[in-house]
Amino acid sequence: MNLLNKILFLFGLFFVLGNLSIANETEDYTIKQLKVKDGLSQSSILAILQDKRGFMWFATGSGLNKYDGYSFKVYLNNPQDSLSISDNGITAL
Repeated sequence: MNLLNKILFLFGLFFVLGNLSIANETEDYTIKQLKVKDGLSQSSILAILQDKRGFMWFATGSGLNKYDGYSFKVYLNNPQDSLSISDNGITAL
């Protein structure tokens, strides 16, 4: 093998090995399934949004659900409270 072929071979080898090490550097993710037993007001989700503070919002037919990573807070219509949400059936966020 002449010098040019050796250099090209080594360059190719480093390129392949470098890409293999990059491909193996993956992040670990945990997926958690949230259910009614966890505090979600209904299992049918019509829309999902994450706000700039990191809260997850879920629109359901049974209210607006806010998830902080640990628990849910459910917002429902209260006819005696003019500041509550206008309807429990939330279809979009």
